[in-house]
Amino acid sequence: MIRNILIVLLFAAFAVEEQNVEISTPDWYKNPPKSVRKFYGAGVGTSIALDNAEQKAMVDANAKLAEQVGKVEKVSKHGVEKKTVEATLTDVKVEKKFVVKKGKDVIVYVLLSMKKPR
Repeated sequence: MIRNILIVLLFAAFAVEEQNVEISTPDWYKNPPKSVRKFYGAGVGTSIALDNAEQKAMVDANAKLAEQVGKVEKVSKHGVEKKTVEATLTDVKVEKKFVVKKGKDVIVYVLLSMKKPR
């Protein structure tokens, strides 16, 4: 009887612990795919409003695409680095989107793709 109670308590402890597990960052965000046919850009945005978080993630991902496609100019001045990118992005598609609620914040991850020129 005591053994059965201990087993039930152990299962209950694991169930409570599982609820506190944080959702991890998507693998495709940490390591965006590589392809001979497409450029990929992964971005993240955080806000208390979903639409703002999505917009920030899209800007971040588009900037990463632009760095691969366009001309990047870096300038350091007084210990501050400024990066300027000149690029034209066409036919950009959302490949994946992942939304997480963390406290009051919403975190949005997006993966964008764009075909490479032939």
